[in-house]
Amino acid sequence: MDKQYIYIVIVLAFIFIYYYHKNKELSGKVSFIDKLIDTVNNTFKKLVSNKVIQTSVWTYVEPYSFEKEIHSEQKKSIPDFFQLCIEKMKQLNPNLIVLTPDTISKYIKNFPIKMGNNSEYPLRERIDLLFAFILEKYGGVCLSPATIVSNIDELIYQSTINDIVSVGSSPEVIGYSIDKMYPNTYVIGGKKGSSFLKLYKQTLLKNYGKKNKQLSDVKSYGVLSSLLKYKLPKQVHFSDGTYDDSLKKIDIPVFLSKTNKEYESYSHLISLPYEELFEKKYLWFLNMSKQELLSSNILITKYLI
Repeated sequence: MDKQYIYIVIVLAFIFIYYYHKNKELSGKVSFIDKLIDTVNNTFKKLVSNKVIQTSVWTYVEPYSFEKEIHSEQKKSIPDFFQLCIEKMKQLNPNLIVLTPDTISKYIKNFPIKMGNNSEYPLRERIDLLFAFILEKYGGVCLSPATIVSNIDELIYQSTINDIVSVGSSPEVIGYSIDKMYPNTYVIGGKKGSSFLKLYKQTLLKNYGKKNKQLSDVKSYGVLSSLLKYKLPKQVHFSDGTYDDSLKKIDIPVFLSKTNKEYESYSHLISLPYEELFEKKYLWFLNMSKQELLSSNILITKYLI
């Protein structure tokens, strides 16, 4: 009930300010009321801004084994492309929390699966589960390591008032879709303490624990879609920047091609299927240094500058 009164007061305040400024345009005078209104406006903006700043933004990376040269030993390192993506995230949100296998225990005690290259679970599955644990406990926005952000404030704000913030289309959907019932999970968010996020985490954990992992439905986007249709939580949905103006899918070969074309659909972010970049045909890209990436004419790198 208290919240309802607060909302009513805020609405009435905005109505008063609107009509007061209309009247002020006619008189041209600056009064004590003007100064008071400016003070209230500035205070309100600070409250909203602080709420956005305090909301956590997360990502995860781990060292991977690469053969830089044919006769060299395998070295574990974080691909420079991922590091550039993280640098871009930090530019927009300096409080970004970068999780690694060594720091997970600082935020999640007794995380149930082993992280790192020698884990029995594929990279995508273990990151999806980690993000589910993080969001249930802390809320905020989780960004996969191959996400390039241009404006994250709206996602952060929506994660403070919605049970689930979803992005992109499920790979199970053929063609373009804006159906929020079938999102992807490379980028996902929601408010702290959301019962829906708790259910999502519990369902993923239950499925991951099945003995026959090959037959169990452990795909996070499938689980999320089923729960969305069943629970109908408070949700907001965004595009993942992987469709062009004609609603044609922009796949990895296009993003990794050398072209002068840029796509106008890029609004909040571009989220690539990071696990596919580890396929043999794309390793040349992950082996590129920062300097090589930024000086190349590869399409995806243009959004990092």
